[in-house]
Amino acid sequence: MKTLAVLSLFSLCLVVPSVADEITFTSEEIDQWLYQFKTTYKDKKAPEEDAISVIENLIKAYDYLAGKGDQETKEEKKSRKKIVDQLAKGLKARKRPQVTTECAKGLGELGDKGGVKPLVRWLETSVLKNKNPNPQFVEAGFTSLAKIGPTDTTSLDFILAISSSGRHPDIGVANQALGAIPQWRRIPGKMRKEMFKKIYLDLSGIYGRSRQSGGKSRTYKERYARVKDNGLRALWRLGGEEQRFLNPNEVRTWWNQNKKKKWEDYVGPAFRKKAEKAEKADKAEKADKADKAEKADKAD
Repeated sequence: MKTLAVLSLFSLCLVVPSVADEITFTSEEIDQWLYQFKTTYKDKKAPEEDAISVIENLIKAYDYLAGKGDQETKEEKKSRKKIVDQLAKGLKARKRPQVTTECAKGLGELGDKGGVKPLVRWLETSVLKNKNPNPQFVEAGFTSLAKIGPTDTTSLDFILAISSSGRHPDIGVANQALGAIPQWRRIPGKMRKEMFKKIYLDLSGIYGRSRQSGGKSRTYKERYARVKDNGLRALWRLGGEEQRFLNPNEVRTWWNQNKKKKWEDYVGPAFRKKAEKAEKADKAEKADKADKAEKADKAD
């Protein structure tokens, strides 16, 4: 009964703030949550739910501070960085799979570029070193990278390389990478074209071998079956959603017709409305400046 009482009291400390409380998030409160997280995410005796509750609060606090824009203070910016850094440390929580998964997801929810390197390092040096990696870790890592949407070559090369069917012994890893690529926040036009080409060539290679006779063709048929849907969907998205592809032969025809064209930046479906609003606002601002400049010239 004493143990239950202690847990109940601790749970009270982790109550998600009400809407009214959210406007009073302070660096001191965030530091308290960070301390609570530090003391629970590695502690095997504490329920994983305790650390996860703190993660939820930290995400809310980060969103609140980020939403302040130009009014955010230097201290509050430091608090946001602390949140990112602490969730990154949570990726190393041993034998705490739920905490690790939620930390990976949390970094994606934050959308902070500071989460990119820790996620890539965690995937490369921990998750993907296993021949049969935890699929929840893989999905959380890839999806979060897509949500952050780093446009640097290193990050995009990483996810593209992993999407190759022969890169990891578990073909499911390539399939999950192919599923994450179309969700990417933004991909520069040049890299978008390169990714399309590499995915197409890899998919085409497996498809061709799966149709040959011989003992190995069965293996390739199984591999192609695993990556077919996500692979063709990724190509459809990256290709501008003009045409759905049934097989790599259709992709080859489309590619030959469009490979010499200039490709614009790719924006993932979840981010298109926001991108459109930003583009409209930018055009309106430029038009307003031009109008003011024209009136100033006439006045002179």
